[in-house]
Amino acid sequence: TTHDGGDRDGAFVKIINAGDIARTSHVEVTSDEGFILVGTIQDTFDMLIVRLTPSGNLIWARTVTAADGWATCVKQTADNGFIVTGYAKDYFGGFLKKHGLIMKFNAFGTLSWARRVITTSAHWINLRLRDLDVDSNGYIITGSEDIELQPYVVDTYPFILKTDLNGYAVFCTRTDFEEDSEYYDVQTCSDDGFIVTGKVMNEGLLARKFTSTGTTSWTRIIIRSGAVQATGNSVRQTSDDGYIVSGECLDSGFLIKYTSAGPAAWAAYADACVDDSAELRSVLQTESGLYRVVGNTKQFSDNTGSGYLLTFSNIGNLLGAKTLEIDELAIETLNNIQDIPSGGYLISGNLSEYASYYLVDSEIILIKTNSSGTVPGCDLFTDCSPSAGMPFTENDFLVPTDESLTLEITSESVTVNQFFPSISVLCEEPTVTPTS
Repeated sequence: TTHDGGDRDGAFVKIINAGDIARTSHVEVTSDEGFILVGTIQDTFDMLIVRLTPSGNLIWARTVTAADGWATCVKQTADNGFIVTGYAKDYFGGFLKKHGLIMKFNAFGTLSWARRVITTSAHWINLRLRDLDVDSNGYIITGSEDIELQPYVVDTYPFILKTDLNGYAVFCTRTDFEEDSEYYDVQTCSDDGFIVTGKVMNEGLLARKFTSTGTTSWTRIIIRSGAVQATGNSVRQTSDDGYIVSGECLDSGFLIKYTSAGPAAWAAYADACVDDSAELRSVLQTESGLYRVVGNTKQFSDNTGSGYLLTFSNIGNLLGAKTLEIDELAIETLNNIQDIPSGGYLISGNLSEYASYYLVDSEIILIKTNSSGTVPGCDLFTDCSPSAGMPFTENDFLVPTDESLTLEITSESVTVNQFFPSISVLCEEPTVTPTS
């Protein structure tokens, strides 16, 4: 849970420019209440890692040279270093394929080790590592592999990988849902197990609870009535040992509360205020039981949109909504929200501009709010009143097939470079001068 009180000075909205097309996928609050984010520089195909102070100023930044590389998640480790997951491309058997990467950096941005992850499955095409979390014994990582069942017929199978502290496999469980499927987010739980969310194609939004040894405790598929597809983007354990999942369904943002045993307690949706669709990408619970959620809205006709910040009650009622618009010709996508322990929230995302539906420019958005979720004095945020409700949901007790997956994890040599992105301030909380 997060803190509602204890405002800190220094709320801001900043833009990080790391190339023509730089995008972030994850941000983390560090033990000193600074920040670290990861992503990609698509015009150079490099992975990107940026370490920042609590004020959002640069400490260090690194790029990792990799073909079509993307750093997907980062977590701080017990030694104050960082573990990073991602994927890149290389040649295997004469074919260019995506493979997973796990990298450990020390607190100063020096690479300690890197691991290449591939599958031993026959006819594999690509393997991606997406999200991770840390426990005392190692790392929990979600991923997926694409397998060509016959020429031009490819299925995607999600897996959960547990590694030791050196990045080598303890176990890996792959799941066959009989449909293309993905795990997008994972969190360790108070019982030492873990929970994932994602999607099952043509089925719905997926939540799965695992034990600490990778055995499935329960699986749920939930979909808004009348829809054929839904996606879960973010999952967190709640103060009552249940779970909250944010995602999208039928062009609406979707929020689902599960009990600890798996059945859904409630589900809520919020449409876009003005645009055609809404997506809820990341959620957290506050100390008072509210849910703060970030995401984006989108206009289909010109691929523009706004960042989206919403607050829900502990029973799913929408209490407030704001949009963030920096550039009316772009789309602001907010993909992660984290608690700052002494008060306030950290939000990251991307400011992306499209031409004829092709991405032509992208910068990274970094927002630090006060504990009420605002940046005082910043006129980029607008209150709005979207249509919202609590739809009927289907709760499908799906029983997919789990099987052990053998991965080949080996030491990898990667090139790490110093990097100096530019950071500009769009809004900053006014400094209050103490009176004598």
